[in-house]
Amino acid sequence: MTRRLPHIRLTTLAYVLALALLAGLTLGSHLLLAKVVASQAQVAEVVNLAGRQRMLSQRLAKLALQWPGESPAQRQVLQSRIELALSEMTAAHRLLSNANSRLGNHYVPEVAKLYEQGSLAINRLINRYLNDVRLVVRPGPVNRPEVLQDLLQLADTTLLNQLDAVVLTYQHHSEQVIHRLQMLQRVGLGIMLLTLLLEGLFIFRPLFKRLALREWEYQHLLSVMERRISHRTRELMLSAKVLEQTSEGVLILDREGKVIESNPAARLASGRSEPELKGRMAPMLLSRHHDAAFYRNLWTTLEWSGNWEGEIWDEHLGGREYPAWVVINRVQIDGETRHIVLFHDISASHKRTQSLRHMAFHDALTGLPNRYLLQEKLNELLHVCHAKQRRFSLIYLDLDRFKHINEALGHEAGDILLAAFARRLRSEMDETFTLARMGGDEFVILMPDLADQESLQPVLKRVTNVAATPLEINGLPVQVTVSIGVVCFPENGITASDLLKHADSAMLLAKSEGGNLHRFFHSGMTDRISRSTRLEMELRNAIEREELQLYYQPKVRLDSGQMVGVEALLRWPHPQEGMISPNEFIPLAEATGLIVELGDLVLRLACRQLAAWRDQGLELNVAVNVSVKQLLRATLHLRIDELLQQYQIPSHLLQVEITENNAMLNLDHISQQLQQLRDMGIRVAIDDFGTGHSSLATLKELPVDYLKIDKSFVLKATVDEEDAMVVKTIIGLGHLMHKQVVAEGVETREHADLLQALGCEQGQGYYFARPVPAEQIIQMWNQPVAIGSQPGCLPLSSALSPYSS
Repeated sequence: MTRRLPHIRLTTLAYVLALALLAGLTLGSHLLLAKVVASQAQVAEVVNLAGRQRMLSQRLAKLALQWPGESPAQRQVLQSRIELALSEMTAAHRLLSNANSRLGNHYVPEVAKLYEQGSLAINRLINRYLNDVRLVVRPGPVNRPEVLQDLLQLADTTLLNQLDAVVLTYQHHSEQVIHRLQMLQRVGLGIMLLTLLLEGLFIFRPLFKRLALREWEYQHLLSVMERRISHRTRELMLSAKVLEQTSEGVLILDREGKVIESNPAARLASGRSEPELKGRMAPMLLSRHHDAAFYRNLWTTLEWSGNWEGEIWDEHLGGREYPAWVVINRVQIDGETRHIVLFHDISASHKRTQSLRHMAFHDALTGLPNRYLLQEKLNELLHVCHAKQRRFSLIYLDLDRFKHINEALGHEAGDILLAAFARRLRSEMDETFTLARMGGDEFVILMPDLADQESLQPVLKRVTNVAATPLEINGLPVQVTVSIGVVCFPENGITASDLLKHADSAMLLAKSEGGNLHRFFHSGMTDRISRSTRLEMELRNAIEREELQLYYQPKVRLDSGQMVGVEALLRWPHPQEGMISPNEFIPLAEATGLIVELGDLVLRLACRQLAAWRDQGLELNVAVNVSVKQLLRATLHLRIDELLQQYQIPSHLLQVEITENNAMLNLDHISQQLQQLRDMGIRVAIDDFGTGHSSLATLKELPVDYLKIDKSFVLKATVDEEDAMVVKTIIGLGHLMHKQVVAEGVETREHADLLQALGCEQGQGYYFARPVPAEQIIQMWNQPVAIGSQPGCLPLSSALSPYSS
């Protein structure tokens, strides 16, 4: 620090001296400039006097020429004006003669010579001029023309030239003074620059270094900006190229919808050139397929939200109309509203949509309308008949013993039979009739304007004859019969569901009476068909057609909320009665022997769904309830192995559940069956544990992996100490026997907390989720949950999950 002090003192001294020198130069320049300005003001005054002298000489010459006038009055006026001009010129001459001497240091010798020396001295010329004017106006003898000639010569040339010479002399003198001032200023400026240069060497050297650095940084920044601009330019060129090459039509419209710019795809789609589009309304905004209300809504939406998306029918210049999917966005460019329009032809999509609609509303096997299209047509017909008070009839028919044909000849032969029967029946029907396939071997015929038994007889006979005509299937003649139920509107119902239900009832009655006949519905028919009989027949048909569905209820780890598996629960969506409770149809299936077929359907549907989930990347354990009758047949493990092979499913993903009471019915045989399943890698669970009569000894012998606590104990465990003790005992027993414990009926957070505190591993119940269709399980697995949790974790903080309703 001490070594740098001399440099600092020297720099400070140089800076102070430079400032003092600059101040002195500035002050001197200011004083010199003020002096020159003052002298030039005096010179300007002299020049003005010379100019006035010149003007007065011209005025006196003009007045002298007018003398003496045409009348005494005019003569008197001229004389007064001449005398006034003479006095003013005399005074101006006196001032002008003394002006040069008043300039002091700026005295101009050349001007003095002009006034005092030579025959053309201005003083002499002025005096001569003034005498000539006096002679002209003096009374008495005088050679007036000669005096006037001298006067005019002085005024026009001699005197004026001399006065002009005075002005030019002063002007030249002023220019010399200004030139000397400029020279002095240049010298001062040079000294100032030299001072600044010296000052910069001592003081501003670091600043210059920083400026040089800043200059380098600036150049570097310019280089970076140039590279970025070049990159952005390439991007813009690429965007322009993409805009030109894209198959999507692009239009840029003004606020009114007139075209400003268009890309080649837009011009190709419209069949118009750029000049034909530019400045005109976009053709899609003038489509005759849409009314004024449509376009008002479009512009209103754009005004409020800034964008609009939808389908618009556009027109090619050649007249071809096509649907276009249009996206319009409103933007502000340089303060002006513009509309960016993107569109493309969706004719192919329309065709696919029509094809999909046909597939959705028509039976794939027969090509007939399906139940959905029938429902739509039936509702339309009901609306018309209600309004016009018309009548119609509906026939519900079912092929008799079609199941036996399927079993004997195979499902492919059954499909051939159904398709051939449908073709024949359709060919025999009137064009006004609607023939639809309800599913399986059931068909419906809708007949407008036919509503009495007599008019329906020919139609029923044709249907019977079509069925009675033998069909050749795989080289074998096959003959079928039909059971027919008939209803009429409005006598047998005024809604679609009532008419279909009553027609189905009449058909079932015909079938129960041996088939191959028809029955007209009447009010007493319902009493003749017991609900259990009808449900049995409908359940049998539903099993054959796989109309029952599996719903899945998640099983969750209580410590993390992780979904570890699901239980498959059977549901029956009845076409007329809606969802029928399992509490009603499961006992019916057990009583009628359908429980084995029903259990096989559950296994088949569960394995099929497991395969579908695996295709979607979801490996999830599925628990299936099996009945004791399935276990007693001793072939359950073979059937399950067949399904696992068919759908290529690992055995550990399937779990079998059997109730505690059923397990006790034939312990030895059932234990053997369960062990065979476990040997295959299938896990086994005892359901409704705690409600049966198993002992510790028998429980120890059962080859099971899980104990599922009955929900009746879990529901009361938070309010009843005895039930809580039962739950605790079962959990302890399960752990003692190395079994995992699952609690059913978990409906509140208190249930989950208690079970977790007691050491229960898994829970199942409405607190986590109600039974849901298979597609919602995927949604549950992928639903967003708390940060850090794994996929498939259900939220434990809410009173009910989003899927619990």
